[in-house]
Amino acid sequence: MFKKNDELIQYLKEISSERLRDFNKKIIPQEHELIGCTIPQLREIAKSCAREDFDAFASILNTSFEEVMLYGLAIGYADMTLEKRLAELEKFLSLANNWAHIDCAVSTYKFIKKDKDGFLAVIDRYLKSDKPFKVRFALVCLVDYYVEEKHLDYVFNAVENIDCTEYYVSMAAAWLLSICYVKHALSTEKFLQRTKIDSLTFNRAIGKICDSYRVDSSQKEKMKKLKRKI
Repeated sequence: MFKKNDELIQYLKEISSERLRDFNKKIIPQEHELIGCTIPQLREIAKSCAREDFDAFASILNTSFEEVMLYGLAIGYADMTLEKRLAELEKFLSLANNWAHIDCAVSTYKFIKKDKDGFLAVIDRYLKSDKPFKVRFALVCLVDYYVEEKHLDYVFNAVENIDCTEYYVSMAAAWLLSICYVKHALSTEKFLQRTKIDSLTFNRAIGKICDSYRVDSSQKEKMKKLKRKI
């Protein structure tokens, strides 16, 4: 367990890669320092520290890319009440400022599986946010935990009723629809035939479907015919 921020930063720098740091700078828009650690490395740190003493660990974290990522991951690994977890989640989402923070953290939130119907109220709230990465958080939760027959209508309705103007929201919505198609092709095709979502997001979804190795060639040809002219 790290007792001070400088101890953590020193360790992160020791295990970091300059090559990875430079690569990440190209693909992850970032306002703060980016050290260059891998996600598996950060997962191990977050898991160990969160289970030992989440509050003490969270208290030493600042705003570098890796530290915000550690915070987001730790929320998933720590043992805490749902009420506290949601409070910590709100703090994390106020700090998360890129797609990687959101996507990697959400994959750790297995606690959602314990009461998926109940967690929809949380997703509803974030879908209505005017903060793009909070909306993306809600959409990625749907990608990871709700693409199933029981929740398809909810998922389609969510995509239909959000503002996809912001790039990272649009891409998350497109990703979500592509996963829906992979797992529930017929229902998703019917939705795509009737949806009023913006054409850019729609075409991004078609593109992601056609890029998937889990979609056969005949399905791809059918999807390409739905693509809209912009």
